[in-house]
Amino acid sequence: MDNAAPITRRIFDEAIQPKNPKGSIFTDDDLLRVRDRDAGRREVDGCLSDAAASTLRLVDQEAFASRVREVFASIPAAALSINLSESEIETFRRAVKISLALMVFAARGGQRDLHHIIKSLHLGVLALEERIRGVDEPFFRARRSPRSAREDPYMKCVKTWCAIAAHALVLMRCPKKEAARCVAEVVNKQKFLLPKRSGISVDPRSVLNWMARWDDGDLKVFNDGWCAFHEAFDLFNQGQPRAARHKLLNVLSDLLDERRNFQMYPEETGSVS
Repeated sequence: MDNAAPITRRIFDEAIQPKNPKGSIFTDDDLLRVRDRDAGRREVDGCLSDAAASTLRLVDQEAFASRVREVFASIPAAALSINLSESEIETFRRAVKISLALMVFAARGGQRDLHHIIKSLHLGVLALEERIRGVDEPFFRARRSPRSAREDPYMKCVKTWCAIAAHALVLMRCPKKEAARCVAEVVNKQKFLLPKRSGISVDPRSVLNWMARWDDGDLKVFNDGWCAFHEAFDLFNQGQPRAARHKLLNVLSDLLDERRNFQMYPEETGSVS
C-alpha cells in the first residue's frame, strides 16, 4: 500500500459506482422513507417535497404548487382542521377521505380518467372503516412471502455504507477479505446492528455479500454519498495509506453513528441477515 499510485476523486467516483447503477437510483418510494433533519412542523419536509414532485413527474413545481394552494384555500377550514381526540388511524382515514374527495371533484366532467385512483382510494377508505371497527379485512393484510428477508431500511442503510467503505478500502490496495474484516469490526465494536446468537453482529462474509449486492444495484445511497470518503483518498494520494485507511473507517463510524442517532426510518428491531 505504501507505494500505491495516486487515485483521483474522479477515478474513485467512477470505480465505486455499482455495476448496475440503475438499481441504485433513488425513486420517489425511497425518498418517502427519508426525513429532512431541519424540517419543522409548518415547513414542508424537503425530501418529502422531492418525493411528491417525483411522484407527479412535475417540471414546474412552483407553478403547480400555486394552483394547488388555490384549491386548498377554497376548502372550508373545518374540513382540514386538527382533531386532537383522533387516533393516528382515524386521522389517516380522514386524510384518505380528503384525497378521495379531491379526486372525485377533479374527475367531474370526464376530462381526466381518474377511475383507477378513485376506486383504489375508495376501497382504502372502506377498509380503514372496517379496521377501525376491529374487523380484520383483507385490504391491509400482510402478504409477506416466507422467503422475504427481514431487512428494515435502517439495516439496509448500514449495509450500503459498509459496502461502499469496503470497496473504497479495496481501491486503496487493501485485500478484499481484509477490507471486509475491517468494516465488520467497525459495526461490531460500535454495535450498529443487533448481535446474532453468536454474540456478534457481522462477520467478514456478510460484508463481502453486501459488496456484491452493491455491485448488483441492490443497495442504494442518497446523492452520491460516497463523496464522504474523499478526504481519506486525499490522504492516500499524499502517500499516507495507513492514515487514509484509518480516516475512512472513522468516517464510516461517524456516518453510521449519525444515522443511528438521527432515525430517518423506524428503529431496527431484528438481527442482521
